[in-house]
Amino acid sequence: MSSPALPTLRTRPLQEVLHVANMRVALLAVTLASLFLFVLGLFMLRFYMLDNLHLSARSVAYTVEAAVVFGDADAAAEDLRSITANRSLAAAYVLDHAGKVIAHWEELDDSLWYVGERLLAGLFIDQPAVAEIRHGGRLVGSVRLHGAGHDLLRFILVAIACGILALGTSIWVASRLSRRDSSQIVRPLRRLAEVTARARREHRFDAQLEPARISEVQRLSEDVAALFRELTLWQGKMRDHAEQLAYQANHDALTGLCNRACFEAQATEVISLLTGHGTGMAALFFIDVDYFKSINDTHGHEVGDVVLHAIARRLRARVREDDLLARLGGDEFAALLYPLDDPTQAERIAQSMMDGMRQPIGLPEGATLQASLSVGVAFLPVAPNDTLAGWMKYADQAMYAAKRAGRGRYVVFSGATENGGEKDE
Repeated sequence: MSSPALPTLRTRPLQEVLHVANMRVALLAVTLASLFLFVLGLFMLRFYMLDNLHLSARSVAYTVEAAVVFGDADAAAEDLRSITANRSLAAAYVLDHAGKVIAHWEELDDSLWYVGERLLAGLFIDQPAVAEIRHGGRLVGSVRLHGAGHDLLRFILVAIACGILALGTSIWVASRLSRRDSSQIVRPLRRLAEVTARARREHRFDAQLEPARISEVQRLSEDVAALFRELTLWQGKMRDHAEQLAYQANHDALTGLCNRACFEAQATEVISLLTGHGTGMAALFFIDVDYFKSINDTHGHEVGDVVLHAIARRLRARVREDDLLARLGGDEFAALLYPLDDPTQAERIAQSMMDGMRQPIGLPEGATLQASLSVGVAFLPVAPNDTLAGWMKYADQAMYAAKRAGRGRYVVFSGATENGGEKDE
C-alpha cells in the first residue's frame, strides 16, 4: 500500500525567508523610531515656536508702547515693520484699548511654499500670541501676532529627507547583516541537506559535518553525525550478516567446505569455459568414505562428525589452492581440478589423497580410527559427456569401480567402469 502523496506547497529558500523577515523587522523598527522622533520633534518645535511667539509679542508691545500712548499710527506701523521683518511671523496687529487696529503688518506671498506654511501654521499654531500694552498701570492697547509656518515646513522637509536617508542606510546595513547572520544558519543546514541527500543516494554515512556557530544548528549536526555513526554500525552489521548468510548458503556447516549448490554452480561455469573455448582440461573427483555407516553405528554420530572434519582437512591439504573442494552431503565429497595440463596431474593428486589417509584419525579421549576413501575420477572433455550431470555420473561410476576393486583407492573413468554398483554400508 503506497503512502499518501504530500500536498504540493510553494517553497522558498531558507536564506530568502530569513532575509525577508529580518528586513521587515528592520523596516518596522526604523519606521516606528522615525515616526516617534518626528512626532516628538514636531511637538517640541511647536512648543518652541509658541514660546518664541509670545516673547516676540511682548517685545513688539514694548517697542510700540510710545506710539500707542501718543496715538501715532504711522510710528506704530513703522516700528511694527522694523521689528517683524526678521521674525517668523505671518501677521502682526497693534490695537488700542478699544480693540481698534492702529497698525498692522502681514506677509503677502501667493507662492505654493507660502500656502503650505499658512496651512501648517493653521494646524499647529492656531491661536495668536497676545501681549498687553500698559502705561502707568492702565491698559492702553495690545499686540497680536500670528506665527508663520516656514520653520515647520523646513523641519518636515528635513525630517523626511533624514528619514529617507536613515531608512536607506538602515536597509543597506540590515541587508548585509541579515545575509551574514542568515548564512551562519543556512550554510550548515545546506551542507547538512547535501550530506543527508548523498547518504540516501549512495548509502554512505562517512561525511564530515562543519561546525556551526548557532547552538541549535550545532546540536542538529551532532545528532545527525551520531545517527550516521549508528547507521554505519548497523550497515556494517547488516553487511556482515549478509556475508555470513551467503557463506552459510554456499558452505557446509560441519567442514567449512563448499556445499552441493556452490559446487554445482562453479562446476557448470567450468564446463561452459571448456565447451566455449574448446581447449583445456578439468577433472572431477567423486569421493566417498569407506564403511562410514559402520563408523556411525559403532562409535556414534559425534565420532562420525570428527572423522568427516578430519578427512575434509586432509583433502584440503592435498588439492591445489585454486581447486574446488566440496562436501556434497553425508560422507560424499567432490573435488574439481581446473585447469590441468595433462591427466597425470589429477592422478598424482588422487594418489596423494590416498596417501593422506594412511595416518589414523585421532578421536576424542585419545582413541584413533583408520579410515579410507574410494575416489572416482572423470575428465572433461576426455569424458564423452559435456554436461554436469553426465560428468558427475561418470565420476560416480568410477568411484563404485574403486569400491569393487577393494576400496582405499582411486579409479579413472573409462568405458569399462560404466557399470554402477551399490554403495557399501
